[in-house]
This record gives sequence, C-alpha cells and structure tokens, in this order.
Amino acid sequence: MTPEEMKEMAKTLGPLVASQLVERSKGHRDGYAPLLAPKADAAPEEPRRAPITGKHMTEGTGLNLIRFVKAKAVARMEGRNVVDVLKGWGDEVVSKALSQGNYSGLGSLVHPQFASEFIELLRNKAVVRQAGARVIPIGASLTFDRQSSTGTAFYGGETSAIQESEPGTDSVSLSEKKLTALTAVPNDLIRNASINAEEFIRNDLLNVMALREDAAFLRGSGTQLEPRGIRNQLDTAHVYAETVATAGSPTLLEMKKELNKAKRKLKKANVPMVQPVWLMAPGAETAILDAVGPGGEGYNALEREMVERGTLRGLPFFISNQIPETLGAGNARSELYLVDMSEVLIGESMALEIEVFPNGAFTRGGQLVSGISTDQTVLRAITKHDLAMRHRQAGVVVKDLSWGSN
Repeated sequence: MTPEEMKEMAKTLGPLVASQLVERSKGHRDGYAPLLAPKADAAPEEPRRAPITGKHMTEGTGLNLIRFVKAKAVARMEGRNVVDVLKGWGDEVVSKALSQGNYSGLGSLVHPQFASEFIELLRNKAVVRQAGARVIPIGASLTFDRQSSTGTAFYGGETSAIQESEPGTDSVSLSEKKLTALTAVPNDLIRNASINAEEFIRNDLLNVMALREDAAFLRGSGTQLEPRGIRNQLDTAHVYAETVATAGSPTLLEMKKELNKAKRKLKKANVPMVQPVWLMAPGAETAILDAVGPGGEGYNALEREMVERGTLRGLPFFISNQIPETLGAGNARSELYLVDMSEVLIGESMALEIEVFPNGAFTRGGQLVSGISTDQTVLRAITKHDLAMRHRQAGVVVKDLSWGSN
C-alpha cells in the first residue's frame, strides 16, 4: 500500500475509530488516566500571560487611552514603533485601532474612540457635568441669541391700534478655552503592562482635570483664557447674601427659609426648573446634617431627607470642594448654589491631546524637578471647552454663607 493510499484510509477510518474509543471509554475513565496524564519527565509548560487588553475588559474605562500614552512613552525611550510596543504587551484592541488610522506615530492627537471614553469618564468626575449640564459640540466658537427680556401683551378695543412690543435679546458666545493638565508618572509604572498601573495613571489625570474644570465652571473669571463660571454669569439680583441672626450658627428654621427663598427666586423668574440642583461645599452639607431639630432632637427633617432620599427640599444636591470655604468675613464663608442645569451649556471640542515627555522636567511647589534624576515621565493633557448660561436668571447663589463656618 502506497503512502498516499494509507493517508486516504486514515481519513476514512479516523472518525469511526475515534467514536469507538469514546464509546468503550465510558465508565472506564480511570483506566485511561495514565494515558491522558503528562509524562513525568516532561518539562512543565510555561504559563502564558493573558493579553493585557480586550474589548470586554477595557471598553469605556479610559484604560485604552492610558495604554496608548504609555506605549508612546516606551516607544520614545527605546526608539521603537508604538504599535510594536503594544503588540509586545499582548495588546489587540489599541494596536488594531492605531494600525487602521494615522495615530501610530508620536504626535499628540489621540484616537477619537479613546478620547471619547476618557471625556465620558471626566463627565462622571466633574460635579458640574454630573449635575446635568448639557454638552454641545462646537468648533473654535459658537454664538447664538438668547432672550434677555420678555415682550408685553395689551388689551384693547375693537378698533384700537395694537401696540408694538419687542422682546429684548442679547447673544451668548462659546469659545474654546484650553484646559491643560500636567502629571509626572514614575517610569516603573510606564514600563509596567498591568491594568493596575494604567488605572493609577488614569485616575490621577482625571482627578486633576476634573477639579480644575469644576473650579472654572463654578466661579471662573471669564477672561480670554478661562471660562466664565456659573456664579459670574448670573443676574446680579440672583446673587445675594444669606439671612441669619447669628453668623455661623444658623437655626434649622433659618436654613429652611434660605432654601425656600432660593427656590422662590427661580420660580418668580419663570425658570423652567427642568433639572434644578443644589451645589454646596462640604461645610454647608455638614451644617445641615448637624442642625438640631426644633425640639432639641439630634436629627432633623432636612437631614432625614438628605440621607434617605438623596434630595434637599425635593431637589438633588451635589457637594464640591471647588466651592471655596475661605470667602468673606474671617475667610470662613462659602456659597450655596441653586441652578437649573438644563440651562447650563458646555461647548466642547472632542479633540483630546496628550503628549509624553520621558524624563522631562516639571515644576512642583515652585521648584524645578528633573525627570532624569527622579526617573519620571511627564504627561501633558489638553482639552478645549467653554460654558454658558442660556438665561442669566436660571440660577441663584447665596453668598457669604456661614453654614458650617464654626
């Protein structure tokens, strides 16, 4: 029988023989154990590390972006291609995305898919975004008209001339303001291919960007370089001082009156109240929770609502350290915000730029630090956005707030 004929016979008999072996092995597995076990003198197979990436693991987490940034840093350190570094780490998702586009070089532009994931996480970190501000895409700038005053209607006789009434308008402009973040990362973390290392870098970058963004969106000056915050866009009549008999020691009744006054102010201004929220500093929250009940009880109705329902006077509340507690008299005052967030617009460019500087120098506490001597890589992130209020009466700020100052 020729070799070719033997191959043909094996193909034909193979499935039949296999099925017979399986049938005969039923109930006799122990007898086949020695045949199935590895040889005693065989070298144990080296465990293979699972790929460090995968859509099911990293999609929507922002880690793909950080992995991309780390690979850029390693590529620069070692003079390699970014995609080659990623493949060497066992990556599939990021390397494939880069190979299909023009993002495999050492430029600073981030792949749109990874940028959108990171910005979505930023939305969940930044309080103004969490509270429900509306995000709209813009180019370099966007201008639209808004109504500043209403028209007037008149009653008249059958032949009376109808009086003209013209509503007042002004314009709202959104122009990109550049938010930058600089963070120094130990090179050991850059070289480490673990997800834990990437989460550490991601969280650090997110935190510094979210905190600075909130500071601008709440109280920004509105200069050419910084967005004008909510507080500085409101009508002057909607920014007023607290009413309290003894500063620093507000009673529960005084707190209720202050909260109700803010709600009444918005309603009288015909604010839609689609998504009204409270924004306050931690001290104000603590003062409400610690307020003594009307009968001297250790708890109060506002505290119970906040703890059990997550609302204050029926509205959601958010706490931010970016609302200062060092304002006013004795540098111990704060502010309380009530804002209809459906009236707050964030104009955003989805472009995200991240540049890496292996062993770059940076400033810390006013002192120049060398990345060479400290074995660190500097990451610089840039995104662009602006903020506008659709109507200047859509919020209230109670200034010089002494709740929690004692």
